Amino acid sequence: MIARRRGAVACWAFAAVLPGACAGPALTVPELKALCDSLRPPDAAVRLEARVSLATNLGSRFAGEFLGLAIARTSPSCAVRLQLFPELGGKVLDVVATPARRRGVMPPVSAEYDSAAASGDRLLEMFAVSLLLAHAPLQPEHVREAHWETPQRARLQLIPRFGADRCVLWIDRSRGEREFAAVARGAGWSMRVQPDGSVTIQAKGFRLSAAISAREALSSVADSTFELD
Repeated sequence: MIARRRGAVACWAFAAVLPGACAGPALTVPELKALCDSLRPPDAAVRLEARVSLATNLGSRFAGEFLGLAIARTSPSCAVRLQLFPELGGKVLDVVATPARRRGVMPPVSAEYDSAAASGDRLLEMFAVSLLLAHAPLQPEHVREAHWETPQRARLQLIPRFGADRCVLWIDRSRGEREFAAVARGAGWSMRVQPDGSVTIQAKGFRLSAAISAREALSSVADSTFELD
C-alpha cells in the first residue's frame, strides 16, 4: 500500500534485468535513419482520449476503469500531459513531462514527483518517463546500438534520457508495434505501444491498459497547457 507521505511508492520498485545483447546483424546508418523516420508522429500536436484499465496494489482509489485525457506536442518542443479521471469524482492523476522536467501528482494519495528534486513518487516517475518514450521523436543519435533480431524486428539500445537509466526498444515493422523495457532509479517496467497509440504498461504490482477511443490533431498547443494546476 502507498504510505500517505510524499514520494512514498516503493511497493513495486524492483531492479529489472533487461534482456541481453542481440547477436543479429547491426542496422546500417541508412536503415536506422529510415526506422526512426517511420516512427515520426504525423501531427505536431494531438489530443487523445482513452479507456484506461488499472490493476494495482495501490488501493481501490487507484484501480479500476478511468477516462484518460492526454495532449502530446512534438513541435516546436516536445511536451506531454496526461490526466486520469474516475467515473465520478476529481482527477486521480496529473502528469506533465518535457525533456527538461517531469512532474506529477496523485491527489487521492497525496503523492508527488518532480524530476528537478531527483526524488519523489516512483509510480509518477514511471508515468512521466513512459509518456516521453512513447511520444518524443526518436533520432539516430538517441541510439547506442541497433541490431536486427529478424528481418522485421529491430532491437535498439537507447542512450539514457528522460530520467531512464537504461532503455531497450524493440520495433516490429510488420505490425507497427513498439516495445520498451526501461529502468529508472532501480525500478523497472515494460511498455507496449500499438500503432494507434494504445498502450500497455506492466511493472511489479501494476498493470495499465489504455485503449485509444478518440484522436484529434491540433494545430498548436499553448505552453500553459503543460503547467500543473
